[in-house]
This record gives sequence, C-alpha cells and structure tokens, in this order.
Amino acid sequence: MCTKCGQFVDDWHGVAFEYVQEGLMLTRDEITRLKDTNTKKLFDEKKLQLVIDLDHTLLHSKSVEKLTPKEKYLENIQTDSGGGGLLYKLETPERMVKLRPFVRNFLKEPSTMFELYIFTMGSEFYAKQMAQLLDHQGNYFENRVISKDDLIDKGKKTLDLVLGQESGIIILDDDENVWPDHKENLITIFPYLYFSEEKRKRKSYSEMKKDASNGALVFTIKFLRGIHGMFFNRNKSILPCNRDVRILMRILQSKVLKGCVIFFSGVDDDDECKECSDFVVKAKELGAECIDTLDSSSVTHVVSWTKTKAKATEDIGWAKKEKKFLVNQRWVYFSYLLWNREDEYRFPVVLK
Repeated sequence: MCTKCGQFVDDWHGVAFEYVQEGLMLTRDEITRLKDTNTKKLFDEKKLQLVIDLDHTLLHSKSVEKLTPKEKYLENIQTDSGGGGLLYKLETPERMVKLRPFVRNFLKEPSTMFELYIFTMGSEFYAKQMAQLLDHQGNYFENRVISKDDLIDKGKKTLDLVLGQESGIIILDDDENVWPDHKENLITIFPYLYFSEEKRKRKSYSEMKKDASNGALVFTIKFLRGIHGMFFNRNKSILPCNRDVRILMRILQSKVLKGCVIFFSGVDDDDECKECSDFVVKAKELGAECIDTLDSSSVTHVVSWTKTKAKATEDIGWAKKEKKFLVNQRWVYFSYLLWNREDEYRFPVVLK
C-alpha cells in the first residue's frame, strides 16, 4: 500500500513493513523520512530505542512433546493464565513457556527510557503469542513486534526494519551472530536456558526444579540506565541528533576490566588458539591489556585455558607465588556478558 495515495503496489516498489500495518510498503525515501521523524520525536521525549530478542533473552520455550521424563511434572502444575506469572502452558500448539526471572521489572523501567521493540527469528504467530505473555496489557510493545516473516534475508536480523536512526538504537540479544551488520549496537546477554536441551550435558533448571538468578537482567538495566543518562545528560552542548549510543556503549564497556593486565596460559592447538584469540578480543573490548609474557610488575590476572595440560602448570604456579588473580576463561566470558567485572574467586582453576 502506498503511504501517499493508498493504492496497492508491487513488491519491487518498496520494502514491506507488514508488522506496522498489513500490506504496508515503504519506499527507501519514506523509510528514511520516518526514521528521522520518529528519532527526533523520541529524542524530544528523552527516549532511545531498545530492540529485544525473545528466545533465551526474555524467555525459554519448549514443545510439550519434547519434555524429558524429569520435566513431565510441568504438565500438571498450576501454570499462570492471568498474565502475572512466569510459567505458562500454551494449547495451540502445546508448548511450555518460562519467562526469565525479573523480566517484568526489566520491561517496566526501560519502557520509561526507551521505545521497545521485539525482534525474533520465530514466526509472526509465535512472536505475537510471546508478546502477549510478556505484555498482556499492551503497555510496552504495541505493534512493534518483528519476526522472521518480516525478513528478506531469513538468516540475519537487521535494523533496517526499525523506525529509528541507528545512532539511537540499542539491541539486546543472546546471539551476536544474527546481527552481523549491527554488532556496535549490541548488548550480548547471557542466554537463559530453563528447559533441558540435547546439546547440554548438565541438568536443566526445570529438571532440578530451580531457576536462574536475576543477575543478567539486573546488570542490563544498570547498563541501559547509564547509557541513557550519558546520552541525554552528558555534554549538553552537543545536540541529541549528533550523539551516538554506539560510542557511549564502547566507553562504558571499556571500563569493565580497565586496569587489568591479562596473560592467557595453556593454549596449545590451533582450535584453542582461535577460541583464545576471541577471548583476547573480548578482554580488550572490556578495557583490559593482554600481554604475551609473564611479568610480575604488570600482570594482574593469569587466565588458564586448560584443566589438564602440563604446560599451564608452571604459569599457574607462578601466579600463586606472585599472588596474582588466577582464573579460568569463563571469568572473561561472564564479565563480557554481564558488562561487569565478575568476582575472580568464583572462577577458580582446578587441574585434573
């Protein structure tokens, strides 16, 4: 549908924005105009935009028929139907849905600072089902629910469909790989896995009848609050239209491990080397300095890459002797996902 004359047009005339209105097609010029107009309106209201993934970010879902024997009890417990709880059983199709702990508080506060979008690789039907569970009164997302059905390239997500300038958009997702063109806008959150999954060896929260902590979303709110405050309150001589959340995100991120000097120990083969180099990149993004040789005057942390290889033993012994922090690689990983310097003593190195 043409936004100017109301006539229906062929696909090649524009880009489909079906999530906004069925049949809506927008030209590139109209998309640019709407992005600029909406961003200006939001900036006047002191709001940014937050694009949020569903699965493993705000919730975890699983088909009832795929529940393990230790999860079958979930079918019989009293699930929520009024919209205020965290565990749901859907009938069409039969599916168990578990919302992430703290998710309702999480949506409530950012909604005052951000215009919220859902963006999922699930179908439109699934996306709207989950949006109803998360926002049963329609206070947060309205019609801003984007699914894979809206995508031309089904293999990646894009901010092209979000009506706002990229300089004012933050993305929250557990999978950085689906945002190849927008990683500078991305906060990668620790994935929420409540139900059992085939690839996971340890018991799930559902099988243990436990749940995850609030930590991931609590730290995310803290970070979002910081970005919002810096964007609108810092250096007011610069107009909001000339500011960029991506720059502010990197500034905050680079403070997480500032002052840490890290030596990575125990890397042998090429596969480990590649994985370790990814962690080195993450550590540097968090503000750490990574060095190739042990130096007692500068090194603050030794990150051990292995539990078994003899090569690491000498480095570990050195760290203990010099009273340096000795951690496994998950310390870097968790600090990266939580945008917070995690307690080193929670990530000990245990040799076998």
